[in-house]
Amino acid sequence: MSARFVDFDAARAEAQREPVVVKAFGEEWTLGASMPAEIPIMSARWSAQGRDSLTEGEQLLLVSKLVPEDVLTEWFARGLTVDDLDVMVPAIINAFGAVDDADAEGEALAPEDGALSS
Repeated sequence: MSARFVDFDAARAEAQREPVVVKAFGEEWTLGASMPAEIPIMSARWSAQGRDSLTEGEQLLLVSKLVPEDVLTEWFARGLTVDDLDVMVPAIINAFGAVDDADAEGEALAPEDGALSS
């Protein structure tokens, strides 16, 4: 095989992580195993614009990229609020970044500022 060949599928399979699980509204919800690449790209663009906070619309855009549509639809049906997003979005992003640490130590991840109540 040529040195110019990359088997990305094999490398990706070897690096597969456990999915992030969020406890919200009295249930556990499984998200993806890795944060979508679009999230840090969007964040970098906002930072480059000198932004240090997000609009409600931008928060909804982020959560729509982080959370599967069927899960998000159910959360909306259960009363997810914009205030909940202030806690949920950073906690989910943190969980994607820290999932390897938690897997190694068997610890549950929780939002830094508390947890959503049901």
